[in-house]
Amino acid sequence: LDAQQKKSLLEDQLTEMPDYIQAAEKNNLLVVELDSVSKLDDQDKYIARSELVGEDGAKRLAELDMQHAVFQTKLDSYLVSRDELLTSNSLSEQDKKLQIAQLREKSFDSIQLRRVEALERIHDQSR
Repeated sequence: LDAQQKKSLLEDQLTEMPDYIQAAEKNNLLVVELDSVSKLDDQDKYIARSELVGEDGAKRLAELDMQHAVFQTKLDSYLVSRDELLTSNSLSEQDKKLQIAQLREKSFDSIQLRRVEALERIHDQSR
């Protein structure tokens, strides 16, 4: 079977599935399409998202992009400062832990702390 035949067969089988499975598949396809447009420049991304999820949805996604960029900038800056503390020879291990905890709490909202700690572990593993 070629790609078009496989797609047609899948669509035929999907119409026989319960509504919740059809809705899940539709959402999955939407996520895949949204992910594929995420690599476009801002204007093209906005236009493509508007076509997929409407104007309001595209605005919300653009706001999420901005929030993510702000968080990523804060995280990157924090990780640099944290790495400097970790490599400091003038601090004891206890002082390093204390200063890192203070830096973390100063840099992020309390609801973000668990996320940041998880991202720290990922960062440390990738070194």
